[in-house]
Amino acid sequence: MKKTKQEKDYILRETRDRRLLPHVPDPGGMRSNVSRRDDHLQEKRPAYAEFAGVRYESEVDVTVSIGKKRMRATSVNISQTGMLLHFPENFAMDDLGKDQKVRLDFRLREGDLQEGTEKHYRNISARMVRISPDARTAAVQFRRTLYRERRSKDRILFTAATVFLFLCTMVIMMLR
Repeated sequence: MKKTKQEKDYILRETRDRRLLPHVPDPGGMRSNVSRRDDHLQEKRPAYAEFAGVRYESEVDVTVSIGKKRMRATSVNISQTGMLLHFPENFAMDDLGKDQKVRLDFRLREGDLQEGTEKHYRNISARMVRISPDARTAAVQFRRTLYRERRSKDRILFTAATVFLFLCTMVIMMLR
């Protein structure tokens, strides 16, 4: 009898709210119910982007590029709009600065984010929004949300496939 490799199941786990009492009533009206992590644009978004700023716990290997310098990091959590990165002990955190532009390369597996986001993301433009040298973490915000990034690449693939099918059709018609 042949043993089969058991696949690991992934379940989305939302990151806890950092506030001590997130659901306490606010009679003074000081809090807003608008998500701080949402992209806040009033444009029509796909259904899967409704919770774009919700962070999910996920460990993904990330290559961070600052100029010509490349370093390895691991994500702590991720959303459609950004991620929290953890850097290894041998990395000098002095190289990072707030609002610094970076490029990210990472691969999302099934279960890291919503369905349909699993793919290899290359050369994603982002900026540093928060750095914690003591915890060796840095939060980055993507320039374009992941669903927009994927949509633009899907559009390019669709156009290339359409042109290829048109050329194939023309060749078949010319042969007749």
